[in-house]
Amino acid sequence: MKRIEANPGAAMNRILVMLCLLVISANASWKVPWLFEHPRDGKFKVIEWKNDSFDNTSFQHLGGSYFGTVALDIIYDKVGVDNSSIWAFTTMLGLGLLKEVEDGYREGFSRRDLLMDFIGCSLGYFTMVGLRYIHNENRIEIVYTISL
Repeated sequence: MKRIEANPGAAMNRILVMLCLLVISANASWKVPWLFEHPRDGKFKVIEWKNDSFDNTSFQHLGGSYFGTVALDIIYDKVGVDNSSIWAFTTMLGLGLLKEVEDGYREGFSRRDLLMDFIGCSLGYFTMVGLRYIHNENRIEIVYTISL
């Protein structure tokens, strides 16, 4: 697999993509009313660990973080961003953290949801790194040479 060399505009592309995602997530509360079920009351709350149970939103965090990390990795790779898997992991985990901070002003900051975001991002990261390793031409050549 041939990687695209980084060009001077790659850093700017990376920054622009992250800023766009930040603006979209910051404005999501009034653009998408079903994304936030509770009204904002201005007080930051943290849900206690014993009261923070795994529910369907926890698995939505896991699935969304996984597929978001995989999708962003593919996009970053096509744009030519070096270390696209790390950037995709970081971006999605950052978006999950922003979502939980926003939830802190609504129903409460959930550490379990953030944990599920981390697990989903990690699974997406290792999926893409593993797929790149499997499809690496050098590895296939070494395996073929050893098997002779």
